[in-house]
Formats: sequence, C-alpha cells, structure tokens
Amino acid sequence: PFYAVVIEHVIEVLQQATRTPLWYEVVRSVRVCAEADEGVFWNASRATPCIAPLVAAMCEEDAALIPETLLALAQAVPDDEFLRALNTALMAAAHTEHVPTQVRTLHTCASLWAAHGMALLAFVPETVASLSELLDNADPRTSKAALELRVHMEEALGEPLDGKGPIVTDKRQLIEVKAPGVMQREGVKEPLQTGIKAVDSMIPI
Repeated sequence: PFYAVVIEHVIEVLQQATRTPLWYEVVRSVRVCAEADEGVFWNASRATPCIAPLVAAMCEEDAALIPETLLALAQAVPDDEFLRALNTALMAAAHTEHVPTQVRTLHTCASLWAAHGMALLAFVPETVASLSELLDNADPRTSKAALELRVHMEEALGEPLDGKGPIVTDKRQLIEVKAPGVMQREGVKEPLQTGIKAVDSMIPI
C-alpha cells in the first residue's frame, strides 16, 4: 500500500509536541488507513509507535478524533502485544488530575474492552489494579466512566451483573468448541423447512 511509503514520516509527525492542523490530518489519515486495512498493512510493529503520541493528545480539547483512531488501530491489529500496550497506555493516562482526560481515556478503554474483551482477559489483574482508584474518584464523571469500563470487563469475564451472587453450578464449558464429526451426530429425523415452498421443494433438508 501507498501508506508503507509514508509510515515513517507519519510517526515523526505524530511525535511532534505541537498539534498543528497537519498533525490532525495525519491522525485522520491513520484512522482511515486502519479502517480500510484488510490485515495486509498494519501490524504491531507499525501500530505500537502510534500509541504514545495519540494517547498523550487525549488532553487536548478537540481530541474527538483520537479515540476513533486508537480503536481503528485496535480493530486492524487485534494482536495481544498491541492490545496490551494500548490498554496499559490508556489506563496510565487516566491517572491525571484533568477530569475530561480521565473520562475520555476511560471511555476509550471501555470501548476497547467491549470490542476485544476476550483477547484482553489476560490483562484483567493489571487493569483492575489501576481501575480501583478511579472507581472511588470524588468526581462523579470519572467514577461513572470507570464503572462503565468495569462493566465491560465483567462481561468479558462472564461474571454475573445482576447482583444476585455467583452462578451455582458444577459444570463449565468453553464458548467455542469443535463441532462433532458427521458420524457422531444424531440423524436428521424431521425436515427443516424455511416456509418458502420453492426452496423447500428443491432442497429438502
């Protein structure tokens, strides 16, 4: 892709301390490129250098484009190494005195867990340790955003959210399992009908 020619210059611009109009246009180009990627261009080695300058820009007032770009990169690079680096950077950025930055980073982290919770399960202990202080924050905006993140983490863990305590059972099963072979399955005794006569008459199941 053409972006391979300019990626080094893109990272150089992102690492500039001054957020000029050019800087924001470069961020926009990263987001568009990541959204259009089909697993060909973006990888952890290319995406990871973008994390620090983008997360650092969360404190800017016009930072709406930053979370979209970070989440687009996470979608393009669902790699453990990259996801851990992004999750860690976001949680570190949330520990600031600037409440809008706290809220923005926590919302972004919650969206990350909503989209990639299963891949992030290995990082629950370190995330919980960082999140506990934010849940007790005096500012209700921060504590609410932290609670939203906790909910998405609990959803990924499969823990009950109804407040009725743990699920009492002695059986557990993986969500994704290999289907049994054809010979092991029970024979089809009843036809499966779609209700569309043309289909049911031509393709009996």
